[in-house]
Amino acid sequence: MDWAKNGEAAGTSSMGYRLEAIQIQLVKKGGTAPGQTSFTFLTAPSIEYSSELQSIGWQNTVTDGNISGTTGRGLKIEALKASLSNLSVGISGGGIL
Repeated sequence: MDWAKNGEAAGTSSMGYRLEAIQIQLVKKGGTAPGQTSFTFLTAPSIEYSSELQSIGWQNTVTDGNISGTTGRGLKIEALKASLSNLSVGISGGGIL
């Protein structure tokens, strides 16, 4: 990831990664970072979804692995709506993250 500076967030959020390395470099006040500074932080994407059930209709929206629909009732899911949020794309070492 790129260099963070002046109290900016660095690393990831909600991804379960552990800290494996850290590099600190002091620069003169008003100086530039020793590298790129545009990709310092990444948040895990989140998904919201809702299902339409046979004979019941649309259910409330749920997120990130929660159950949408019913259990043990044998009802078909007839439609599904989903949307993603917190999508982040960055360039690091020539590859897309």
